[in-house]
Amino acid sequence: MAEEEEEEESEDEDDSWLYPGRFDPLAAEKARRAQEEEMHQRIAARKKRNLDPMLHCEGESDVEDIYDNATQCDDISTIPAVKRQVKRPGPTLRSHSQVEADVIPDWVPSDDEGDKGFLKEEEDDGYEPLPFVLAGGRKSRGKMAKERVWYDDSRQNPEQQFMVGLCFKDVYQFRQALARLHIVQVRNFLYHRNTPDRIIVWCKDKQKKNNEENVKEKEKKWDCPLYMTAAKIKNEATFCIKKMELKHTCPTDPSSTRVNAKWLSGTYVTEYKSNISTSINTLQDKAPKDFGVDVPKRMAYRARTKATEMVMGDHKQQYHRLRDYLQTVIDKNPGSRCIVTTITGPTDEQVEAMKTGQMVDISYSPRFHGLFFCVNAAREGFLQGCRPFIGLDGCFIKLTSGAQILAATGRDGNNNIYPIA
Repeated sequence: MAEEEEEEESEDEDDSWLYPGRFDPLAAEKARRAQEEEMHQRIAARKKRNLDPMLHCEGESDVEDIYDNATQCDDISTIPAVKRQVKRPGPTLRSHSQVEADVIPDWVPSDDEGDKGFLKEEEDDGYEPLPFVLAGGRKSRGKMAKERVWYDDSRQNPEQQFMVGLCFKDVYQFRQALARLHIVQVRNFLYHRNTPDRIIVWCKDKQKKNNEENVKEKEKKWDCPLYMTAAKIKNEATFCIKKMELKHTCPTDPSSTRVNAKWLSGTYVTEYKSNISTSINTLQDKAPKDFGVDVPKRMAYRARTKATEMVMGDHKQQYHRLRDYLQTVIDKNPGSRCIVTTITGPTDEQVEAMKTGQMVDISYSPRFHGLFFCVNAAREGFLQGCRPFIGLDGCFIKLTSGAQILAATGRDGNNNIYPIA
């Protein structure tokens, strides 16, 4: 049988030249296998050449090792990594890599207040904590965010609200609250960074050996651990405390605080709202009792001036409202006569400076010159019930504008002063 099959195959091979367009599957399979075997050999040879750099093809020059391990390994010395020196090192590391220090509580419960022992049977409700955490489900970023805690400066002791995560409406409110905190603590702080989007502060007595001579920078140690880091929330004006350590180890120093005239005026503005004639002695007496700091006389004068402006307003800004005031008088009392005069051009001081040859910037915007008003009711009362006598009296206004007031008065039937205009 095998001989017959070989004869049939030989007959088929011999008949292939008779039919040139006939497809031979056996020959095609042999050719395909030969190509695959040759391709595998080429890939294996290339992998071997890549793994062994000393292997080279015939006809190439000898391969030389440019790195002689036997001679050069002894010369190589390990160089230690050099840490980058920071010009102005701050009290904290990067905000997401520093581990917060453990806070040791000042009060520790005693044995009686601490462990209560085993529960009694009548007090046991059978509650047992779950051995696993229930899945909370997928939440949006807005729901996962914690509820914000805002600073309230209207409280009695607002400095007691400071904690990590406390939010302020803007950077100015944070600076005011920070100054009040250190004034109440009778201490001072320094700004390590003070920008509109980030603030880092530490205690003024931050280094123990600052004043000692011949002390290297690495040997300096932190004396007072107080620091605080606050930053602005993205796309908002809100300022938030990121890190802080409020524990002071330095002594109080009343001679170096953040007390100034602006802070005093804002703190004691309620005193001037109730009594606008509050003297500076009142400020000098109340500040040591409330905050333990002494207020100089000049600072008390400036604080009183600022507090008076906050209550009464700036009189120079009221000149822009004169026409509104006079129009209100005419509307409420028809027949009244109200006149306002203004002037333009250089002032008297500018004219004198121009005479001496100085360069003066002249503004041609209108300036207040004079005001006259006579209420219709006062005029009719003078014509019908007063004596035909008019007196003129004047006085100076005790303000920075240096104006004067002239008043026309008469005498009524009881021989009392009657204002006319």
